[in-house]
Amino acid sequence: DGTSETIPLIQQTDDLEYKLTSMIRSFTSKDKKHVGLALEKGQINATFNGLRQELAKTYDVSDVNLSADSEPGAATDVLVIAGEGSGLPPMTTINRLRAFLQRGGGILVMAGGMQLNPRMPMATGQPVPWNPLLHDYGVVVQANMVHDFASNQPVSVPTNFGSVFQPYPLWVMGLSTRRNVVNEEVDRVLLPWTSSIDTTGALKDVITPLVVSSPKAGAQTGQAMISPDQPFPRDSLHTRLLAVMLNARAG
Repeated sequence: DGTSETIPLIQQTDDLEYKLTSMIRSFTSKDKKHVGLALEKGQINATFNGLRQELAKTYDVSDVNLSADSEPGAATDVLVIAGEGSGLPPMTTINRLRAFLQRGGGILVMAGGMQLNPRMPMATGQPVPWNPLLHDYGVVVQANMVHDFASNQPVSVPTNFGSVFQPYPLWVMGLSTRRNVVNEEVDRVLLPWTSSIDTTGALKDVITPLVVSSPKAGAQTGQAMISPDQPFPRDSLHTRLLAVMLNARAG
């Protein structure tokens, strides 16, 4: 309809859902109208209800069960995969996703390499379910948790004198590269408890970096505490890649 909207900062869930919707729109053309959602059951479905509602205004939207042999179906143009998963998917599922990409489909993967403990303020490294697919293009979501000393979102911390705001390096305020239509109007993206992406095995024409940390970012592996008042490691600080677009046809 010729209209556009600029969102310079993603701070809340509603903003994130809008930008995710815009990202998916950039993958599709006017005659491609079907989006499949492969979302982990439970809390993540509640988190992405806004995304589902926004997509439904423009596209046909349906849930996709990747354990079914028929999915993703021929009618699906873009597949959204989100959630920490419950172990590595069978190779038959990975092969179906490979075939989906080869026939021109698009996939948006939102995954992390650390799992939060629901009972304790800590996280543990875990295998990323979709790395076997991403590895085809020389890309791996690492089993780590990034902390950024220079670009992060402060949090409220209770003290004897009341609540005070203090920097929280694990709530990384990712910096947009503005190198693609997906992020050209985005300044920063809030990425809590995020993992970095390794692209050392990728060809240059395959990847487009979308979101990075500041040069003052480190990463923890294995087990990591997530309390705001802990002493975060200051070794190996450098810019970390946090979001990337892959050109599957070039891989």
